[in-house]
Amino acid sequence: MSKTKILHIIPMYTTGGAERLAWQYCKNLQGEKYEMRCANTVEDGELSAFFKESNIKIFIGSRSKDGGRFGVAKRLLKYVSSYQPKVIHTHLFGADLFGWYFKRKHKDKVIWISTQHNVEFDTSLLRRVIWKLILKKADKIIAVSENVKKYDEDKFKIKNNKLVLLKNGVELDAWLKVPANKFSNKKLRLATVGRLEKQKGHTYLVKALAQLKDRDWQWHIYGQGTLESKLKKQIKKQEIDDRVIWHGVVDGMPKEYKNIDLVVQPSLWEGLSLVAMEAMVAGRVLVGTPWVVEALVKNKKNGLTIENKSVSSLVDTLRYCFENKKDLASMGIEARKHAKENFSLDKNIAKLEKIYQEFL
Repeated sequence: MSKTKILHIIPMYTTGGAERLAWQYCKNLQGEKYEMRCANTVEDGELSAFFKESNIKIFIGSRSKDGGRFGVAKRLLKYVSSYQPKVIHTHLFGADLFGWYFKRKHKDKVIWISTQHNVEFDTSLLRRVIWKLILKKADKIIAVSENVKKYDEDKFKIKNNKLVLLKNGVELDAWLKVPANKFSNKKLRLATVGRLEKQKGHTYLVKALAQLKDRDWQWHIYGQGTLESKLKKQIKKQEIDDRVIWHGVVDGMPKEYKNIDLVVQPSLWEGLSLVAMEAMVAGRVLVGTPWVVEALVKNKKNGLTIENKSVSSLVDTLRYCFENKKDLASMGIEARKHAKENFSLDKNIAKLEKIYQEFL
């Protein structure tokens, strides 16, 4: 029996949530039934090594080496024509454009599935119009959260027979090995994990921590992005740079969480954050805006909710953390319990496979 060829397409091999999910799908579904591959549309990145270590064959395009985006597109079109996948599963706008093209060209010979990872409030009107038009060709559209599903229904006018809710999942084992946090350390160790971009709201945390110089804290920043230089200048201007540690992109994040008390995510919008879910599996207290914590956290039971775009809310919540460490320890235990029961990647993949099987 021949294997079903499934090709995931992502814009870049970076360690964002969408890209990591594509890697996890390829790694876990590769086997007797499926031949999993991945391709990108823009540029290489640190995640390509993860695919190679998992023995997943990948196409690597590079706008800097292939003569721009059109050069990458030309190579990718040739690669797909040669590989002839049965299922093309795309993630994010740039990849969806290729999914639309291949579906339009090959019609019923190709099944196109698109996963929508975010609410696109910061996306240009032109891009949203194009996105809405091309998604009409998709065989199935997956929304990773209730917020994303509602956005797709309202803004992209996706019909219910095409749209399915499939919440993200996390590989539990590595995160469950992180020791429980007893908050015995006098210093409160905060972390932000993710791309250094406007969406993640780092600037609000900078302003909040600048008002908490009287407290003993340390901020660990994980990730890279276009705002790194600007954030470093802002942090230095607020005279808190001696308490901030920059880690960049780190392989093996569960080990890092041994030295973290709080994971703070002041995001302006989110789909369903893998970082938030991983923090809870690790038994760490998640501090996040409603976009982050919705459907994950009950305030002051298994995490903490802050107001969107509110420095004062962040300050008040962090002061609460300094003064109620015993409560934080209990929240961490409850967070891990909830995550263990609800965040399994195995369940997510089983549901994804059912979606694939609808068309095979």
